[in-house]
Amino acid sequence: MRLRHLALVSGPLAIVLGTASVPVPAYAAGEFPITVNPDAAHPHDTTTVTGDATGPTCANDGIAVTLHYTAPSGTLNNVTVNTTTDANGHFSAVLTVPDNAVAGEEASVTALIADCTPPSAPTISRSSESVPFDVLAYSGAFTANKSVGRPGDKVHFSGTNCWGGTVDVSFGPIHDIKATLLPDKTFSGDYTLPDISGGTYDFGASCPGTDYAARRFVLINPAAPATPVPGQPSFTG
Repeated sequence: MRLRHLALVSGPLAIVLGTASVPVPAYAAGEFPITVNPDAAHPHDTTTVTGDATGPTCANDGIAVTLHYTAPSGTLNNVTVNTTTDANGHFSAVLTVPDNAVAGEEASVTALIADCTPPSAPTISRSSESVPFDVLAYSGAFTANKSVGRPGDKVHFSGTNCWGGTVDVSFGPIHDIKATLLPDKTFSGDYTLPDISGGTYDFGASCPGTDYAARRFVLINPAAPATPVPGQPSFTG
């Protein structure tokens, strides 16, 4: 299975409670804490962000709550929801994880108040702390119509539940094998086995938001380098 390195961080524990091993973060001047619940979700799922813009209180001000996530291109993209603080500076917003968010890659949540107008203080711009967020991977099924073959043989493969809009089918070190991805998140294709050294290879797929268990494929290739003749060579002429 394609490995993803996830760093799960509990928003409520890290922000509100704290522990001996996880200290409450020190906020920069004017920075306010937010809670992200849950702080890990699949693409297309939602998460609720709450916070209190106090000290000073930002009362009845517009606030932009943003999920920053990694897109399949490798760039950091974002999606924003606008809401308003109440008279006490409290706010709540619901964010939807984009369908093309890459699981296991960099993601975080922030909130920004462009014009905070506290009851008895100058108008200022205020931002929240940045809370780490984990985009979780779905599970998909990858199948092939054979598990043993020789160079030149064709293998038909297919897969399900591909989230993210792109698919990378691989055979050992060979990637980007041609596959047709349909709107229902299934994909399929036919692969001509390569003329490489015989052995056992991983045959599998990867989608931005989905993990697949790789299949073991045995490639039989009788072609081998000529066996060297023992002894020292002799030359005549």
